[in-house]
Amino acid sequence: MKYIITGDFQGQNITRTAYSDFQAFTLIGQLGQEGITDISMKAVNEAELNNILPEEKQSSQGLARMRTAHQAADYFKQLDPETSFTEYHINRLIKTGVLPVFKSGNKRLINLDKLIQYLNSEIREQEPASKDYGKIRRVGD
Repeated sequence: MKYIITGDFQGQNITRTAYSDFQAFTLIGQLGQEGITDISMKAVNEAELNNILPEEKQSSQGLARMRTAHQAADYFKQLDPETSFTEYHINRLIKTGVLPVFKSGNKRLINLDKLIQYLNSEIREQEPASKDYGKIRRVGD
């Protein structure tokens, strides 16, 4: 379950997203200390969350979307049920140091936005560099 927390600060609407009960109540406490009034919290599921806060707006709220490798793989599976991108591949990226992790207790958390950015850059880099790619040519050439 995800939570949308809203409040009012000097006439501006403030919105934050929390991904657990603990994080939600911590955010409410922080917002209260910062002088934000009219704080409310709404529990939503993942589909409603994407409609309320698009991906670009979620990452710009100041909270990184931190996930475990399993949760990140599930995220991609929800977007594309036939994807071949697996939890194993994410763990390989972590072990090789390509993808930085944040350790929280026994969990290794990754920034989902950084993973998406990495995957987008990898796709662009894998395009053939020359027009001779895939053509038969002499060995000495």
